[in-house]
Amino acid sequence: AFDGTGDYFSMTDSDDWDFGTEDFSVDGWVYQDSWVQYAGIIGSWNSSYGWGFISYTVANDTRFRFYDVDLSLGDLPSGEWVHIAATRNGNTGKVYVNGRETNSLDVTGKTINAVQTYVWLGRNTNGVQYFNGSMDEFRIMKGRALTIEEIKAAAERRPYAVYTSQVID
Repeated sequence: AFDGTGDYFSMTDSDDWDFGTEDFSVDGWVYQDSWVQYAGIIGSWNSSYGWGFISYTVANDTRFRFYDVDLSLGDLPSGEWVHIAATRNGNTGKVYVNGRETNSLDVTGKTINAVQTYVWLGRNTNGVQYFNGSMDEFRIMKGRALTIEEIKAAAERRPYAVYTSQVID
C-alpha cells in the first residue's frame, strides 16, 4: 500500500531489468485510491527512455513506456482492483487491462532497458510523484511474452482470493 506522499519500494540494478530486443512481460494488480499525475507504478525510465507503467497527464490515463514511446492503456478507474499487463512479442508491444488488449505498437529496433540504477514501485523515477493506492502480484518476465490466455487467466484471479484446486483428494 502506498499513500501518495513518499512511500515506494526499489529493487537494485540487475541485468534482469534490461530486456534489450528480447520478448518480455510485466503484469500485476493496481488499486488507485486517487489518480496522481506522473506517478510511477513500476519500472525504470527517465524523461526519454526506459520501461514501465506510469500515470499520465490526463486523469486516470495510465501508460507503459516502450523505450521512447508511451503506449496508453486508457482510463483506469480509481477505487477498484485492475489487472494491467504489457508484453513485447517479437516486434510488437501490447498493453492489456483486465485481460483485454487495449493498444499495440511496432517496437522494431527498440532496445528496451532499465535506465536507472533501480526498478521503482510506487514512485516516478524522478522521486517527485508517488502512487496513491495498492499493488499486488507484480511480475517481470525477461525472455518471454505472456500469451493472451495467460494474461486472461491472471486477470481472472482476484487479489487475496482463495485458490481452489480442480483436483479433488
